[in-house]
Amino acid sequence: MRSGPGKAGTPYHAGMSAHARRSAVLLLILLGCGGGPARPAPPIEQLGSDEPVARDGLAVVETGAEQLFECARHDLALRVVAGGRLRDEVVLEGECHGACTEEAKAEGAATVAEIEAGIAAGTSSESELDYNFTECVFHGVTFGRTVPAAGEELALLEGETPGPHDIPSRYFRVAAEICGKVFVGEPFGQTYANRWSLADLAVVTEGAATAVIRVEGEAGPLELYRVTFTGCDPVEVIGDAS
Repeated sequence: MRSGPGKAGTPYHAGMSAHARRSAVLLLILLGCGGGPARPAPPIEQLGSDEPVARDGLAVVETGAEQLFECARHDLALRVVAGGRLRDEVVLEGECHGACTEEAKAEGAATVAEIEAGIAAGTSSESELDYNFTECVFHGVTFGRTVPAAGEELALLEGETPGPHDIPSRYFRVAAEICGKVFVGEPFGQTYANRWSLADLAVVTEGAATAVIRVEGEAGPLELYRVTFTGCDPVEVIGDAS
């Protein structure tokens, strides 16, 4: 299964050689299988792409890395490994958006120069420069950290999509291995001004099977997300991040 951000803007289509893929360094975070009491998060390992997965569970792998101008593009592969074999996989695709060709950068620079001339002449405003005209920007998902909650090891993920004025808009997701399959939760915590960071997220357990993610708002704790692990079909509730 492959999942990625919207196709708006100028996407980068990866064309990595086989040698580049073999030599790419993968960030592998191995999470223990679900069920039972909470376990401490296992260590992060740096593995070459040709090395076997050593332990069963959920692996979060940063792969397909490629530099395109300012954009460091990658995909995030979520894999369930059992008995040394791949059992399930979800790939969250990353893309480069904006001025991602020489022609687009030249056009963007010309537009900026035109606006600046208009500002000097009093026919344009500074706010017209708030948009991105010249940079190639990454939009996708990266791994944040692992947390034990509700009897599972959860991977906290941080993503970015195109936002107002071309400023990346931040959101969060959780992932886990549930019943031998990859579970990836719905996005949550997205605000106009990127009010929350990954460090702001506090994860707590309610009852035996519910994980709740809160932040400290101006009026007290604010619930952004909750998920209850009942059987093989987790039930999610997305809170109001505003």
